[in-house]
Amino acid sequence: MGSKNRIYLGIIIDLISHFIRNEFDKRELYVTKTKYNKIKIDHLEEHKYLNKIYFQEIINNTVGYCLYQKDENIYNFVTLYKSNYYIFSISTNNHYLELGTFFRASPKRLKKCIKEDIRFLNEVYSMDFQKYLEKN
Repeated sequence: MGSKNRIYLGIIIDLISHFIRNEFDKRELYVTKTKYNKIKIDHLEEHKYLNKIYFQEIINNTVGYCLYQKDENIYNFVTLYKSNYYIFSISTNNHYLELGTFFRASPKRLKKCIKEDIRFLNEVYSMDFQKYLEKN
């Protein structure tokens, strides 16, 4: 657990920092207790991943970032974890990096990412992503 209404989730990996340069002052990612409880209500199945052991794996398996939400202070990331794609966002509005949302992405939502602009961290991830969408 973090302090002052925050729960520690993990550290932003170098690969993400490489593609999104000079945006993250800190590398530690937190979630507020309010957001934690909201995700618990809205996305009960995904809620179990909101601890530092599981969420660090979510961060480590990030395949790209999606710019479908046009906000300068929020970055949406797509990750492949246990054969499912998830979307999580990171807000840089505050002094700390905070989780904005976290949910399992439907194929419809992932197709929206493609239309708006998704950037993959590796070309292999792009091919796997396309294959996943073709199946679904």
